[in-house]
Amino acid sequence: MPDGIGILTYHSAINYGAVLQAYALQRSIDEMGGRATLLDYRPDAIEDQYRVRGYRKCSSLRNFGAHNLNSLCRRRRRRGFTRFWREHLSLSPRCTKETIGAVAADYRCLITGSDQVLNPACHRGDTTYLLDFATEQKKFAYAASMGSLAGFAAWGEKPLSLLADFSAISLREGDAAAYLSELLGRECPHTVDPVWLLSPTEWESLATAPREKGDYILVYNLMNYPYMRALADKLSARLGLPIVSISKSILGDARYRGTRIRSNASPEEFLGYIRGATCVLTDSFHGTSFSILFERPFFTALDPGEDNTNSRLLSLLQATGLANHAVYPGKEPLGVGEADFTAAHARMQGAIERSRTFLQAICH
Repeated sequence: MPDGIGILTYHSAINYGAVLQAYALQRSIDEMGGRATLLDYRPDAIEDQYRVRGYRKCSSLRNFGAHNLNSLCRRRRRRGFTRFWREHLSLSPRCTKETIGAVAADYRCLITGSDQVLNPACHRGDTTYLLDFATEQKKFAYAASMGSLAGFAAWGEKPLSLLADFSAISLREGDAAAYLSELLGRECPHTVDPVWLLSPTEWESLATAPREKGDYILVYNLMNYPYMRALADKLSARLGLPIVSISKSILGDARYRGTRIRSNASPEEFLGYIRGATCVLTDSFHGTSFSILFERPFFTALDPGEDNTNSRLLSLLQATGLANHAVYPGKEPLGVGEADFTAAHARMQGAIERSRTFLQAICH
């Protein structure tokens, strides 16, 4: 008889938030007695981001050079992630789009999420993330994210027809929950990202102490906003502290030249850098989440462009009562990012409990 719960998410992305939310969802389900396994599905849409590419697969000579240099320079980071997968994740046999249905047949139900599994830009419209291969199992979505409502709407009608067959769906952002509830004609509740299902103490037990001596400002940079570097320099001058930077790409490393670059940190070291920081400046949802969980003074940099995915950041900041920690061009940080974290955790408690109830109903 099929047993246990299969999870489909972006566990293999060389991205701190992706792997840590996958870890948190699996661990939370295990603690509820659900016996979770991550389906080891690694489509080209994810893997191509990290592979060395031939010139014909690149949009330009500049893209060819930048992408391949980034792939080579991030090999040490990948080794840290590979070790993390091996030591901390329960993975199914490796599967492809053709074989995932057979692998998934071993589980009594399937969950897609969290992370941006409803964002076609992340997986090139791969409906595998909508569990289109499942025939017998009950299907669920937990804290799924669309990235943007417009991006999901442009995906067409097929995603809606597939989601209509799900037993229950929850979304990570409030606006997405309201949007999909209306489209499907049923309640799709707003639930928290899996990293919020684990306590700060559980995360601290996973973190590795940083090698930095003394206090520092941590910049966790994904999008390379010029104004964010300027804010980091102002914070550094104001506090009289050095900057430690972790960037997604070597282009980010170039923007933060002159700082202590630690972009090849392992997931455990990443947690340690946030926990040990005097102040955090980040444009990342998970960077913001861990800053609050570890009660570190922080600022969240928003995307100044019109076509942005700020909703996930704003949804979190509003839920915690920390919307004044958002910065953008023309709004510089005040103070050093201190906050009433006791109140922020209290505000999140109800949402965390509702999210646990949603998951417990799947597990039992």
